[in-house]
Amino acid sequence: MTTTLTRIVHLLWRKADWDHALDDALKSIGSRPSLMGCTFKGIALCGKSQFQDAMKAFDLTFMFVDANLNKTQLLLLIKVRLQHGPIIASGDQGVP
Repeated sequence: MTTTLTRIVHLLWRKADWDHALDDALKSIGSRPSLMGCTFKGIALCGKSQFQDAMKAFDLTFMFVDANLNKTQLLLLIKVRLQHGPIIASGDQGVP
């Protein structure tokens, strides 16, 4: 079920349907906390311009990286970008 929910969140993220993406990310985390669930929660919160809450969600993702340097570097880049302004500008419709 978690895999299905993270796929749905990803599709909603691509459509910039942040409310539903956040709801599904929370369901995914509720059924089984994971790197993807917490990451999608952070992305959905960014899309809703809730940057402080997004930062907290990305902080939680570090529990799931298992000393993987690539994952750690990606999460640090996301956090640095968040500190310098929104990742997703208003009007953007998902990922290019």
